[in-house]
Amino acid sequence: MVMSVEEADVEDQLTLIRSHPKLGAREKMAPMSVAEQRKVGLDQLNDEEYETFLQLNEQYVEAFGFPFIKAVKGQSKDAIVEAIQRRLLLTKEEEISTALQEVYKIAYFRLCDRIQG
Repeated sequence: MVMSVEEADVEDQLTLIRSHPKLGAREKMAPMSVAEQRKVGLDQLNDEEYETFLQLNEQYVEAFGFPFIKAVKGQSKDAIVEAIQRRLLLTKEEEISTALQEVYKIAYFRLCDRIQG
């Protein structure tokens, strides 16, 4: 998978990145995304936390044109917020690369979960 994505043109890479849901958003998501976000408490954000995620997601999409992607397994809500803030400082090219690395981690974690059953 990694090789195929790395060899793809940037528009195809962006299509993959844009297919991911916003973290902490109250929107329809694939069951695996729902479960992953639930495990780190993103489905139970209080109003202030939700506003923070909403604002950061909006800033991120405005800056890069695609949603923030993070493999959330083992992460805390605070660590995710810090990651968004830190990554907002990257260039678009750096962030495309970082987002793809996170996509690979998500795929790896999901594959491991399936194998372990």
